[in-house]
Amino acid sequence: MNLVSRVPIYVADNESTQLVGHYVPVLPSLVIIYSIQMHGPVIRSVCTPSNVMRDYVDDSIWQSHTLDHTHLRLHLYIDENEVCNPMGNRKKVHKVCAFYYSVGNVELKYRSQLRNIHLACLLNFKYV
Repeated sequence: MNLVSRVPIYVADNESTQLVGHYVPVLPSLVIIYSIQMHGPVIRSVCTPSNVMRDYVDDSIWQSHTLDHTHLRLHLYIDENEVCNPMGNRKKVHKVCAFYYSVGNVELKYRSQLRNIHLACLLNFKYV
């Protein structure tokens, strides 16, 4: 199985260049994830009209929008974590910011499962 390798993110300073985070390419990750998940979530390409509002794509405004509805929707999330002791005078020194995404075309019952939320980027918090 081919795994997607992460891409290091560097910041150039006047004195040196330092590693500040890693980016995991989204498109190759999605190709690998959804090609090996045979029993995984079903990706919806079109919405079925109903009287129940379950998602924002069930709204009439979304349905009447001129946007092509066969695209892949990505929902982005951000979270900050302190990897060392969060108390004391040195807090925020080792703070990490994580960017996650989930596919919005996945059925609602699968969207919030952890196996369908993927890491996109990890960065040192002070460079965000």
